[in-house]
Amino acid sequence: FIELELPQDIINQLTSEEYNAMMFGINSINDSIASGELETTQNGTIYAADDDELVVQGGNVNDTEVHWWGVRRYASSAAANKLALDLSKASTACWGVSAVAAIFGGPYGIGVALAGVFGAVLLGFMSSDISYQNSLTSRGIVWDLKWIGIYSVYPQ
Repeated sequence: FIELELPQDIINQLTSEEYNAMMFGINSINDSIASGELETTQNGTIYAADDDELVVQGGNVNDTEVHWWGVRRYASSAAANKLALDLSKASTACWGVSAVAAIFGGPYGIGVALAGVFGAVLLGFMSSDISYQNSLTSRGIVWDLKWIGIYSVYPQ
């Protein structure tokens, strides 16, 4: 449930109509949460229980944050599906490059092929993990990608 979190001096500046309108809106949202029409996350994001893309307030459904340790990507369910597909395609391309490099690359081709295999496997795992985590809820995923190539995926 949500509450009005304003300093008392700000509340004192509101007319009774403004205050009542805010409280009516907050109570309406809380009624919708109680009935199951809306749901909330631990960070206060409010979303329609049957919608995988709409965020009423406070959400990061499709956002990217850059941190000292790497990048955090929030993706709606639809965006996560697209991301998984794109990573799967990139994985397939890496396999192709590896095969061509191994066959036609001569002595340097083996190194390129091994790097391509590593990239293909990593991208394939990412794609699978994003698809799996996205299937657990209707709210999308959070994807943490560390600068050193380690990643984690979990539902929003």
